[in-house]
Amino acid sequence: MVSNFAGILTIFLVLFAIAYGDDPADFPIEKGCSKAGGICMPTDECPVEIIADYKGLCPNANKKDPSVQCCHGISLKETRCQRFGGECQPRCPDDLKVPRAKDCTDGKVCCVLV
Repeated sequence: MVSNFAGILTIFLVLFAIAYGDDPADFPIEKGCSKAGGICMPTDECPVEIIADYKGLCPNANKKDPSVQCCHGISLKETRCQRFGGECQPRCPDDLKVPRAKDCTDGKVCCVLV
């Protein structure tokens, strides 16, 4: 009985890690970072180097995760179409497609709204 529970728990944890383990972290909007045109995220998710002037603009998020800084860019782990300023569409010009977006279904592609 115990080994069955351990097996089921292991499967659940593996599936949970697959489903949620690589998602970008979501932190609340911080006024200082937002005014500077940035988004609070862990530094390992930021696609550009953190500018020294923008360090410390995410004080509330730093309480949850000390690695969070104000970043100018979209998280390297982001895969949601809407976060790229797009919408799932049946057709889209190649230069407006967002290949990193993985949440479009039914043959639709992520297309940046302009």
